[in-house]
Amino acid sequence: MEAASTPSPGQFVADRPNAIWQIDHTIVDIVVVDEQYRRPIGRPVLTIAIDVCTRMVAGFHLALEAPSSVSVGS
Repeated sequence: MEAASTPSPGQFVADRPNAIWQIDHTIVDIVVVDEQYRRPIGRPVLTIAIDVCTRMVAGFHLALEAPSSVSVGS
């Protein structure tokens, strides 16, 4: 039986909050439908920014568009 994996420190070390953020995108496992006709519109993409120092979520963005530099900068 394998031992459970534990997180290990990476190459990013921040000595103060907001020095480094890591951003990741994932497609949400839900289908958004049209309010009137109940037809599928698409699956939203969730973008999350995490502060490396505090490991807290610094922000998020939920959209039906694909991730881009414009959506991340919003």
